[in-house]
Amino acid sequence: MKSILAAILLLASIPLLQSQAGEGTIAGEVVLTGQPPPPAPPTPVKPADARVCGAQASDESVVVSGSGDLKNVIVYVENPPAGAAAAPARVKLTNRNCRFQPRVQTASVGSTLVVGNDDNILHNTHGYLEGGATFFNLGLPFQGVEVSRPLARPGMVTFKCDAGHTWMRGFLLVLDHRFHAVSDAAGLFRIPAVPPGGYRLKAWHEKLGTRDAPVTVKAGEDAKVRIDFKVR
Repeated sequence: MKSILAAILLLASIPLLQSQAGEGTIAGEVVLTGQPPPPAPPTPVKPADARVCGAQASDESVVVSGSGDLKNVIVYVENPPAGAAAAPARVKLTNRNCRFQPRVQTASVGSTLVVGNDDNILHNTHGYLEGGATFFNLGLPFQGVEVSRPLARPGMVTFKCDAGHTWMRGFLLVLDHRFHAVSDAAGLFRIPAVPPGGYRLKAWHEKLGTRDAPVTVKAGEDAKVRIDFKVR
């Protein structure tokens, strides 16, 4: 009986293993070549908020290492394979130390955005759709409060704080497929479970604009790609 059950379980697992083996991963790095743009001057913080926010807030729009690794770049497949399903998830935007954490992220259509406040201070998270229309405007008056909103359609959502914290910025790109990622502090990103084929990658940075890169994915392999933001 045990041997029969084991055989059934093995047969049931074969399609899943074949599906995984038939896909590849886009494994890339994003680098900045040239001199990074100078940051904006620090923003003074009003004394009442300094205990949480610090005395001043620095410009965090361009985060790059000494070797050129560029953080917070959204990378996505511009021509996803036909029939590729989205991957809805629960994504979180947290007000922490008077910054949006994470500053940049992606999500699939159908996901739920949870906006929270980790600070013992008033925040007011204002989300804007492309074109400037308000998506939501949420008062978060105390530490620990969370509010959820559905992400029902694709597009870029930009976040600001209307509680006097003018330096706070956040960005969320909602896509109708699952092939997207954000570069980390080492400039690295991975987009898993991609069917074999040739694709166009689009890379977006809040200050440096966009770049394009071709990539060819093979089954069971990492497709290496380097995306270079050249700055004169």
